[in-house]
Amino acid sequence: FISKCTLGYITLHKLIQGSKGKFISLASNYLFLKKSIFEFNVMLFKIGMLHQRVNNIDLDTTCT
Repeated sequence: FISKCTLGYITLHKLIQGSKGKFISLASNYLFLKKSIFEFNVMLFKIGMLHQRVNNIDLDTTCT
């Protein structure tokens, strides 16, 4: 059950650092450097993370 779905690098980064994010789902074609930054922050703030096998367009369609 997802109560709120947000898209975008800056928005996700703010949610993680504000400890408001609970779970992150990344698309398969996400940039490697940004993906590593998210993995590091997820580990620090103990947030759930899932690597999806779909691209960003399919993930956007599911979220909206």
